Amino acid sequence: MKLPNLTLPKTTPSTPIKVYCDASRTEDDFSVAGWAYTDHNDGFLEKAGCDLGIEPSSIRAEMEAMRRSLKALNDYDDVQHVKVYTDCKPAHRNMDLDAWSEEFDSLTIKWIPREENTLADLIADYYLR
Repeated sequence: MKLPNLTLPKTTPSTPIKVYCDASRTEDDFSVAGWAYTDHNDGFLEKAGCDLGIEPSSIRAEMEAMRRSLKALNDYDDVQHVKVYTDCKPAHRNMDLDAWSEEFDSLTIKWIPREENTLADLIADYYLR
């Protein structure tokens, strides 16, 4: 997924791109992902999201949201340092960082309370419509 007309800043270990991710599901397990990219000072850069189809659990949907948001950054050579934020503790614990070690120089995933992830939540809800 190429992000349209987006210029992302060159990253360093002290100035990573931040990615706030979330997923939403309907009662019949249809899932969507939403995420927001910010600079290291939380300055908004871009939002994106997508349908995930049927996901059997909210944890898998949250992990897929993180994977999709990272995959979209692969096209940007200047983005080598990334911090991902999620409000899903199990997804945070189970995400395989080693799978991305060749894509980014540094990648961290941090759990944040739901109240601090409202932008990604709103984006996911938008894609649920």
